[in-house]
Amino acid sequence: MSTTCKNCQFDDCYDSDRYCIKCGHRLARASSFYEANTATKRVYDSTVVHVRLGLVYLQNGKQEKALASWKTALQLDPDNKEAKSLLQKYSGHREHATNDDLKAAK
Repeated sequence: MSTTCKNCQFDDCYDSDRYCIKCGHRLARASSFYEANTATKRVYDSTVVHVRLGLVYLQNGKQEKALASWKTALQLDPDNKEAKSLLQKYSGHREHATNDDLKAAK
């Protein structure tokens, strides 16, 4: 069963989610440590996806989409060092992802 996030109106959240996987907004209180940990992991996993997606966009010459993916990753996890670093490195530059960037994302 799915739930709609009240913050961003994302419709693909599960009833079991405690946080929206799109914006990170708290959907419901966790009833146990296990549930809280599982919800946090799901948000973290989506952050990693946005970082990697940004690298794919950059590699294909779609810098604006890459920057948007990394900004989304930072909205989900403001402490994500990789997204911060990539945003800083590629903001205002027309470059392709380096092999080092691609290796780091694996």
